[in-house]
Amino acid sequence: SNSRYSFSGSFSPPGGLWSGPGIIDESTGVIDLSQLPADTTYTYRYCIESQEVDCEACRETRLEIYPLPTAMFNTDVSPCVNTEFTFINNSTDVSFSNWNFGDGNSSNELQPMHSYSSAGNYDVQLIIESSQGCTDTVSQTLRVRDQPTLDLNITTAEGCAPLELVYENNSFGENVQQYWLIENVDTIFGAQPQIILDSVQ
Repeated sequence: SNSRYSFSGSFSPPGGLWSGPGIIDESTGVIDLSQLPADTTYTYRYCIESQEVDCEACRETRLEIYPLPTAMFNTDVSPCVNTEFTFINNSTDVSFSNWNFGDGNSSNELQPMHSYSSAGNYDVQLIIESSQGCTDTVSQTLRVRDQPTLDLNITTAEGCAPLELVYENNSFGENVQQYWLIENVDTIFGAQPQIILDSVQ
């Protein structure tokens, strides 16, 4: 696994023993990396003892442990069908990115733009690599919605103040918020509000 490292086969002749920080198997030189803080260089010693004479030969090697990068991302908007948006790469210590958008398309850009042709849930995967060659992967399910539909008919054309606006609003969409902007002055939230115009700008 990524939390372990082995010196097996690094030094010869075989039959020696390894010693050093985090060693959990002296014969194969397996290190439990989870025990060791990153951004540090550690020294390890491999020793083999002669069975015929009372002597020992040892060699040392150094191992530098780099920190793992952290893969993270979000999007700049809640995406709708056929609308281009940006994947925001919030990863740490990233020098290379590989995106799989879950629809058969991919990208190596740091912060790619993308659009989906169909609504639905897409499993998006981001794999990053640090400048030291360490990697991390993150996956998220992205919901892509159909475009909202504006279906509005205003029957009031003119009248005296205070004038109540008569309309029929059948607009719809998934998780949409409807609001009315009156002459760029007043904002009324809701799909079917009572709208009374009491002045002329």
